[in-house]
Amino acid sequence: MDIYIDDELNWQAHITYVYTKIIKFTGILYKLRSKLSYEWLKAIYFAFVYPHLLYIIEIYANTFISYLDRLMKLNNKILIIIQNQHLRFHVLELYTIFNLLPLDQMYNQQLQMSVFKCLYHSNLVPSVFHSYFTCNREIHSDSTRAQNNLHIFTPNTAYGKRTVKY
Repeated sequence: MDIYIDDELNWQAHITYVYTKIIKFTGILYKLRSKLSYEWLKAIYFAFVYPHLLYIIEIYANTFISYLDRLMKLNNKILIIIQNQHLRFHVLELYTIFNLLPLDQMYNQQLQMSVFKCLYHSNLVPSVFHSYFTCNREIHSDSTRAQNNLHIFTPNTAYGKRTVKY
């Protein structure tokens, strides 16, 4: 899989790349839904669509929700096709049936998993990320209720708020 980084770090190029990779499956799945069982369609989704959405989501989904909107709508459309539901079917039920999270919640989950790996299983992540996250007890020696919480890096700019550390 490829990663596309644009000069403004808004990830629009990568989101467009992922969109073009998975949009072709809408037609394929639409034609196959009358020929294959639900289990096979689900397997095709998890083999060909889901990995593209999940790949580096903790980085590219750290952008404006308006940039992710068309990718979220496309994923919803694919889930509607696979589950053979009408267009006005409740979106959260689509995800519940597949035991999935919507894209924005998937981003939060993957980000939390990355932080957990950095803090407790540092051998699973590249060494560049070892110092990205620290607990408050490492910053100051006071015994407080928040000593086990993550120390929040507070940037001064909107650009800084788009970094992985924040």
